Amino acid sequence: MAIKVNGTTVINDSRALTNIASVDATTVAAIGAAGVGGATTLLVDRANIANGTSYVEVSFTGGYQRYIITLEFERNGGSYLVAQYSDSSGNQITSNGSHVGLFTESNQSNNAGNYAYLTFATTDYHFLTMDVRNPYDTNIKTFTDYSLKSISDTGTARAHSYGAFWLLRGDSNVRTNSLRVFTGGPMASGKYSVWGVSA
Repeated sequence: MAIKVNGTTVINDSRALTNIASVDATTVAAIGAAGVGGATTLLVDRANIANGTSYVEVSFTGGYQRYIITLEFERNGGSYLVAQYSDSSGNQITSNGSHVGLFTESNQSNNAGNYAYLTFATTDYHFLTMDVRNPYDTNIKTFTDYSLKSISDTGTARAHSYGAFWLLRGDSNVRTNSLRVFTGGPMASGKYSVWGVSA
């Protein structure tokens, strides 16, 4: 039996939705989180990075297969920028491959041996994009692509960095709860956004 609202069928005899005029944002988010339609949902819309913050942490709370993260900020001291996963208890995972140095001023390496050496100043603006895949999957590696570009406050383009880091197969039983991007010194004001992507 069809269901009608004011004489208009909204669920027909084949149990299909029909004549739906609109869907509110809460329903869109719920449908996307359930994996219907391969939806992309904006989870964080240009949230402020407070002046003096030493890190930004993005939690994987929506159950999405992928998370796209963008950060725009001015660095205000410190010699490095690092991205690192945390486990379900919120502890930073320090095993080989779980974190990466995105840039550093000195010729050093981290556990993953994957630092990028860039020329920059403390007043440079940085634009970071990260694509986190499979943060909940214990059978497939959690994997993150990143791209970092910098520009000086006078408009001079700096070198850029791109690469990837992951949880190794032996670490795949550790559920990834969040990703933290932190610096050796405080960030000046900036913004970050997060999208959840359902397959």
